[in-house]
Amino acid sequence: MKTLAKTIILSLALCTASQANAASITWTLQDVTFNDGGVATGSFDYDALRNTYSNINIEGPGLFFDFPLTYTFVSPGSTGTNLVARTAPPGEDFFSFLNLNFDEALTDLGGTINLVPALTSQGRCSDLFCRRRISGPGIVSGAVFAPVSAIPIPGAAWMMPSGLGAAGLLARRRRNQAKNFATCPSSQ
Repeated sequence: MKTLAKTIILSLALCTASQANAASITWTLQDVTFNDGGVATGSFDYDALRNTYSNINIEGPGLFFDFPLTYTFVSPGSTGTNLVARTAPPGEDFFSFLNLNFDEALTDLGGTINLVPALTSQGRCSDLFCRRRISGPGIVSGAVFAPVSAIPIPGAAWMMPSGLGAAGLLARRRRNQAKNFATCPSSQ
């Protein structure tokens, strides 16, 4: 009986210990509007497990320029609740930035998350890490959206029924051995 209990516990531990390998998902900007009437569009990938951004492709108003800016890089210090995208426009020594603050942390499950207007803005940086900033227009509304994904099933989910099946076979074998031992004629 102890072996059966150990087998069940081991099966449960193996089944629940495996972690789902969720990949990063693509978040798309929705209705992001600045207080000067400009809009930002585009998307980025976010991996909540690793807290990393990639594939940033956001286009915003030209700010101090006569052409739109495309943000493709992430600044250090960006987190699940904050993305500071940056770029270096052609012919300029300064980087422009787009600071997106989300009202809740991004996840790998998707959904719609609103931007926090008071903390979301656009501007220029005079160094790579945006320590010295010249702020531009703020964002008055907007959100990011990612399709809602199903909760991934762990790769080892098949182990639970297998473990229970093995435990059942083991119990049956012991029962048969005990039955055969009890009916075996003793030699005297």
